Amino acid sequence: MREAADLRMLQTLIKKKGYVELPSSGNSMYPIISQGNICRIIAVEPNEISRGDIVLFVSSFQALIGHRLLQVVQRGEEMLYIFKGDANPHSDEPVKFDRIVGKLIEVRKSHIRFHSKHWVFLLWKKMILAAPSISILFRAFLKIKRALKGSAQKVHGV
Repeated sequence: MREAADLRMLQTLIKKKGYVELPSSGNSMYPIISQGNICRIIAVEPNEISRGDIVLFVSSFQALIGHRLLQVVQRGEEMLYIFKGDANPHSDEPVKFDRIVGKLIEVRKSHIRFHSKHWVFLLWKKMILAAPSISILFRAFLKIKRALKGSAQKVHGV
């Protein structure tokens, strides 16, 4: 299975180097992470993941996803991790630990680096966990932003 081999290779690279840096794709974690930001991911053990951490995992459709941990639930003998993108209206399907690649510790936006312990990260984490409906506002903002960008391109003939 190629996906399992790719996952193991990525996990091995993180363990060997201590971290991996990957560009973000999409805006599901807006405003903390935007399209093209560089995310630094470190290896993580189950006891090192806390509610509110941003974790990189492989979804059931084999995509790498970086979303915020909402909760850990136990189903029978296994622990399942529930994640959600900050700008997404719904949570992701449950993920087993063997699908987790690592935990985000830093985001690079242009030439500025924000550590996951930076006050902006910590404040946003508290806000989004306390009032998850904020994500609806950000989803609406992103739609308006895309619509305005499309209108501007049409006006300028791009």
